Amino acid sequence: MYLRFITGPAFVYALCFAAPALADKVDDFRTAASKSGCDAIPYTSEWRDCGTRRDAKERSCKDFGCSRGEVEKLLERLKEKRQNLADAKSRNNEAAVPDLERAIATIEEDLKTRKDEAYRRIRTCDECIAARKAVQKLFADVKAMVQGEADPLLQPYIEKLVAHYDKGAAEHVKPLEEVVQALDNCKWVSSVSY
Repeated sequence: MYLRFITGPAFVYALCFAAPALADKVDDFRTAASKSGCDAIPYTSEWRDCGTRRDAKERSCKDFGCSRGEVEKLLERLKEKRQNLADAKSRNNEAAVPDLERAIATIEEDLKTRKDEAYRRIRTCDECIAARKAVQKLFADVKAMVQGEADPLLQPYIEKLVAHYDKGAAEHVKPLEEVVQALDNCKWVSSVSY
């Protein structure tokens, strides 16, 4: 009997503090269901983590591409100029040689600059891919957490949040593919020999 007297007030005390927490959680889910991006995450720690990951993605996903087509054109021009130089030398056309040698040196310098830039951009692409994947993983984890909620008061918001996360994941497929393609182009440019 004495045990029941102690647990009764303890239960009421716990219930008084649990009710506001549940109301806050329902409000968090309701608010998140009407938002997008990181703001559609109803959990505080994951919401903060999302902001950090999003900022890292924004910083690293800039200026990451390499123009393979431009480098291919430069290689063609270089080949043409070298052929013209060989022809000028074989015909003893000494007047044309200095201009052709300068043109070749300019193209080679341009190619060297593009190769150096490609090495830097490979690192940027790798960072961007890692950052995009980190954001996607966080949303996948949050989706699993939301789907694991059993409270009936949260159920009206769960379906909307899951649909939002699925749509967001689908929208990020193309940007990730673009970065992977940019990485391939930069690797190609960095490996060019001339």
